[in-house]
Amino acid sequence: MSGYRPLLDLGGTTLKGKYLGILLCATGNDAGGALFLLVCGLVDAENRGKWLWVLSHLKALRDLTRKTL
Repeated sequence: MSGYRPLLDLGGTTLKGKYLGILLCATGNDAGGALFLLVCGLVDAENRGKWLWVLSHLKALRDLTRKTL
C-alpha cells in the first residue's frame, strides 16, 4: 500500500504509580507526521465497551466540528 498513511491511531497504556487504570487515546496525524490528541479516557479495564465509550466521544467531537465549519 504505497503512499498509505493512517489518519487515526488508537492506543491504550496501563498507568502505574499514583494514578492507576488504563489510558485510552485516539490521536490524529498532521501533514508533517506529528501526532495530536483528539480524545482520551481513563478507564478501569480495557475492553470493547470502554473503547466504544471513547470512540463515542470522538464521534461527538467530529459532529461538533462539522456543525461549526
